[in-house]
Amino acid sequence: MKKQILLIATLAGALFLGSCVDDKESASVTAVREAKAEQLKGLAALAQAQAQAATMAAEADAALKQAQAAYYEAQAAYEQARTEEAKANAQKAMAEAQAEIQRIAAQLEIDLLDLKAKALQAQADYEKALLNASTQNLAELTGLYNTYKGYASQLLTAQQNLAKAKVLLQKYQAQVIDNAQFRQEQIAEKNDLIAQYQSEIDAANAALEMYKKYNTNTPESQEAYKNAEAAAEEANQVYQTSMVAYSAAINAENKARQTLTGSAYFKAYSDFRNTRPSFNGVSIIDIYDWSVGDNGRPVPYAGTVGASYYSEESKKDVYIPLFYRWSKTEGHTIEYTYGEGLPVQTQDYFTYTDCYYPIDGGLDAYSKVLNESLAANQTKAVTDCTAAFNKAKAAYETAKKAYEDAAAADKEAKKAEMDAKEGLMNDADRALAQAERDEEQAKDQLESILSLVETMKSQLANHKANVEAFNAAQKDVAEAVVAQNIAWNALTVKNNEANALWNVIYGNDVTGQIASLEASIEVKEDAIKTLKEEIFDLENSTDDTDLIASQEATIADLEAEIAVLEKQTTAAKAALEAAINAGKE
Repeated sequence: MKKQILLIATLAGALFLGSCVDDKESASVTAVREAKAEQLKGLAALAQAQAQAATMAAEADAALKQAQAAYYEAQAAYEQARTEEAKANAQKAMAEAQAEIQRIAAQLEIDLLDLKAKALQAQADYEKALLNASTQNLAELTGLYNTYKGYASQLLTAQQNLAKAKVLLQKYQAQVIDNAQFRQEQIAEKNDLIAQYQSEIDAANAALEMYKKYNTNTPESQEAYKNAEAAAEEANQVYQTSMVAYSAAINAENKARQTLTGSAYFKAYSDFRNTRPSFNGVSIIDIYDWSVGDNGRPVPYAGTVGASYYSEESKKDVYIPLFYRWSKTEGHTIEYTYGEGLPVQTQDYFTYTDCYYPIDGGLDAYSKVLNESLAANQTKAVTDCTAAFNKAKAAYETAKKAYEDAAAADKEAKKAEMDAKEGLMNDADRALAQAERDEEQAKDQLESILSLVETMKSQLANHKANVEAFNAAQKDVAEAVVAQNIAWNALTVKNNEANALWNVIYGNDVTGQIASLEASIEVKEDAIKTLKEEIFDLENSTDDTDLIASQEATIADLEAEIAVLEKQTTAAKAALEAAINAGKE
């Protein structure tokens, strides 16, 4: 994958966006100078968008790391907490850190979309200025600009992809999303890249078609250019509308997620899973998905979290399944195409079918066992110690009366016997007092556990409603992504058609453009093949280590791609600026 990405980055100006809207040229020295100024201004705006993307991503990354550190600190405080107040404060801090991570992630995605729109406008502004350049170097400037724009567009996209990849990993590490969602979003990332590459292939083919149909400057090619310009402007309006809709969908999803994870049920569930309370040998354990018995068959209840204890009655271990270890999801696929006869694209999203719901009867059975355990241990100990104390007290009272009634000659012996009985009574009293303290402590502990259980039971219906709302928001985002992808594809196709016709009309290096486009198509087709293989691997793995390693590899590949593109973009921009400044005045 890495090699293919780097190859893509080396293709100069293969896919270019934007177009030209005026065919008038400057007729005076002053006008030419003004045209130069406008061109440099347009380039500066595009470069600023590029720099803003890098700055924005860096600032978001720093803020995310700070929020992540706050989460880890709160998590450590929770694990070390000795009082319920300290635990509650730590839990609140953990939830606040997770909410901040989600807020930063959602805002970054929206901001990067806005920046993409600004970059498009900067391109359009430059292209208007380009038409006012002197005729002596117009073709040269067009070629250099297409090269620069190709690199700049690739760089901005790569910056966006890197920011999103880092955010995804940080969300998982801070437990904002679970294993299942992490895997699904990794797959979605790669499907997004496939859609991006396919759109670029479609745009390249559209340009090639124009080169084949119109290879000289004729009235027909000029008319076709005007029509392509109008179509590009219309496509841009549709794309702008799709971005607004996508931003709204992302915001709605974020709110639905916050409602879901901030609910009373989710807090109680998270507290239960984090504390993993143990009571009188009734422990919370995980039975892993890959657990197998001595006979090679899966262990019953594999893939669940539950209560485990040794039954004195049955003389064997007993297990009560409470929850599935991971949430259960259902994958959905939206199929769409960029046009008749073009490959089918897919946009995957998931919905929860089980979002840490209690397994039927599990919580009731667990509560019953805990109450029975209290009765069989601490409460029984108080009863037993009470009986022992009463017996010891009665023996002391008998010995005391015998001492009081004894003849003088027997007083000493009866005194020793009374003192011994008093010592036993005092020992029994201390044992009773300790048993009572143990019972009160156990009752407090049990109350804390059962409070979580009762909260989950009473809030389950509300939790399921929140899950359904989140599921609906997930679908809305997926549909918004599809609409945006289709709009973006239409825009890039129309812009590429207009640019190809522009090159034909003004005598730019058409042969070089064709070769570059054809090479780009080949590389991106190979990249799509590799991405599909990586998706297959992800679909067949749930291991944390594998998923994290896959995402870290994606991040490393994007960082390498950006490093190359930054150098290529800088060099292309410098060449274009030099040509602008070298133009006749």
